[in-house]
Amino acid sequence: MIGTLANQGMNYLATGTSPKRLGDSHPNIAPYEAFPTEDGWFVLAVGNDEQFRRFCAIVEIPYDDQLATNEQRITARDMLRQKIVKAVSTWKRDDLLSQLEKARVPAGPINTVGEAFEDPHVKHRKLAIDVASPDGGTIPGIRSPIQFSRSRLATETEE
Repeated sequence: MIGTLANQGMNYLATGTSPKRLGDSHPNIAPYEAFPTEDGWFVLAVGNDEQFRRFCAIVEIPYDDQLATNEQRITARDMLRQKIVKAVSTWKRDDLLSQLEKARVPAGPINTVGEAFEDPHVKHRKLAIDVASPDGGTIPGIRSPIQFSRSRLATETEE
């Protein structure tokens, strides 16, 4: 699991301080976490100060010079989270995501499992599979997203 620590692991190696729990927030970027809208959740991934300015314009959060830099936003993370939760709570998720995409502000939906299986990319990659069972029926399964150009998916029931 050490290999999956990414930012938190590097933050520890750089400072010698074990990071505190942040839930789904990014330790080095703010805002970069999940937020609820009127009808679902989305992930907002503001990667720079200009994206933050564009985000504020869309959701009508008054731009504040005290939140102009990522460092300032990290310091004020809790207050900023409250402002964002309030601002996005009346939006329909997909309407907000559409506006954010037009403004080039990175964000994406948090899908239910059912929505994930309906996603065109999931369907194109044929990640939901039916595996033959010994009784002649099938058993639903999930294919690994890793596929090789010259190797088929092997299951125990295939010859």
